[in-house]
Parts: sequence; C-alpha cells; structure tokens
Amino acid sequence: QLVREFQSIYSPTTILGVYANAIKTPADNKIILAKGEYHASLNAREYGGYYYDDLKSTYDNRFLKIKVPALLRSQLDDSMIYLFKGYVEKRISNSSIDLIFVVDEILQKEENPISDEDLKRFEIIQKKVTKGYKDLQSLVKDSIFNNKLLKIANIYGTTGIVNKDFEAGIGEAKARFSTSECRLNLSSKNDIINKIRAFNTADYDVIALVRGGGDKSSMEIFNDPDIGEEILKLKPLFVTALGHVVNDSLLDKIADKKFHLPHDYGNTLKVWVDEAVAEQAKSKSLFIDQVKKMT
Repeated sequence: QLVREFQSIYSPTTILGVYANAIKTPADNKIILAKGEYHASLNAREYGGYYYDDLKSTYDNRFLKIKVPALLRSQLDDSMIYLFKGYVEKRISNSSIDLIFVVDEILQKEENPISDEDLKRFEIIQKKVTKGYKDLQSLVKDSIFNNKLLKIANIYGTTGIVNKDFEAGIGEAKARFSTSECRLNLSSKNDIINKIRAFNTADYDVIALVRGGGDKSSMEIFNDPDIGEEILKLKPLFVTALGHVVNDSLLDKIADKKFHLPHDYGNTLKVWVDEAVAEQAKSKSLFIDQVKKMT
C-alpha cells in the first residue's frame, strides 16, 4: 500500500544518474582552461589511449583527477605547473559523482616557484642532517644483549587496521619489546603536534608513525613543516611506516628510520631480534669453549 503512494521506484544507479544530469554549471559542455601542479599517478596504466593522473591546486592541497592522452603525457614533467585546455566529465563512481578534467592541449608550462614552506622544509632537513640520525638496528640489538625491553609507541589512525600488518610482521618477536598503541586523527595537524609533544616527555625509546597509505591529498599532512619542527625536538628515536613506496614525505626524510609498509616495519624488528639472539648465542658458545680450553 505504501509503495503505491509513490510514482516511481529508483535504483541507486538511477538516483546517481538523475542527480549527475541535474547538476548544471557554466562549464558544462564547454572548453575551459585549468591550471595546477601536475602529478603523475603511480603505476598508472593506459586505458583507451588515456592515463588518469592528478592536478593539484597551487594554493592548497586539493586534487582533481585528470584524463591525459598518452601522446601528451610523455611531454609532462611531474610536479610542474601547467595550463591545460580541456573539458570536464562527470562520472558516477560507487556512491559518488566524480569530476574529471579531460586534457585536450598543453598551453603553457611554468616553473614551480620555491615557496616559503618549501624553504622551511629544506631547513628542517638540514637541521636533521646536522643533528644526526639515530641507529634503530643498534638500539634493538643492544636491548637484546642487555636483556631490556625496548619501549615502543606506535601511532595509528583512529580507525586504521594496519596494526594487524605490524603484528603479522613482528610475530613472536613482539615479546622482546614493550609496545603501546596510540590512536589519533592523522588528518589533524594539531592532534599530531600535541601527541608528539606529549611523547617527548614520556618514557619511550621509539615513536613510530604508522599508516597504510592513501591518496596524495591525505598524505600531504606528512609534509607539514610545523609537524616536522616538532619531530626534530623528539628525544626518542623516530620511525615512519606510512604505506607508500615512492615520493618520500618530509617526515620520512627526517625519520631516523623509514619503512615503506607497516608489515616491513614489524618484520624488520623480528629479523633484527633473530640476528641479535643468534649473535648472543654464538658469543656465549665461544666464551664457553674458551673457558673449557683454560681448564
């Protein structure tokens, strides 16, 4: 009875299609100009003669997906500013309506000016080089030799599940450490800075920032120079495992040890523990042999 009161019943696909067609702007069905910083997508593949990359606003960290013809893409340099001619496509993707700028022509290439933030990042890296990088492997092995539990705090996103990747990597070697989990909004600059400051007065040997990757816009916070400044003040050794293989962030560059993936981070600790235990056993064996020879 209730259904009869309505004229039509729509599927989710139909609802999205109706709204996509209902959204009208002055840019619809027109050739327009778009200017921004070009970023080639990692491991991108050609689809129908096109590549899908990103165009970043030069004034903030917003990204727009762009569709670039294969012939034009070979002329583009990553992280450079371009003026493109093209048009906008509206695409239905799962439960959202996506905008894609289709590149028709490259009109201009501009030199990417060095911003105040870029200069600050460079200064932070120079400060870290001067201060020096701590050796995580030596710290782990020394803790095994001295029968001490290394105190590690792993910072994860509020709803992240990459702690399971770390646990799988470290396995039974976890018993050789005293590990703590800290949940944090990793998109909040203030939350990250406040937590780093709190850790600087806490009793930890290692602080690790652990995440499972993400799109360029969500990773941009790890390039923030203010967060970098706080990291430089850390007394504990600092580790990153941010889930991306290329394009190191500022925090990766000033970390005492960088891992590509959370699993790599855990597994490397396990390998170092195994090596230290084997070295310790070998040293004891040699010592016993020497004592036997003396008696």
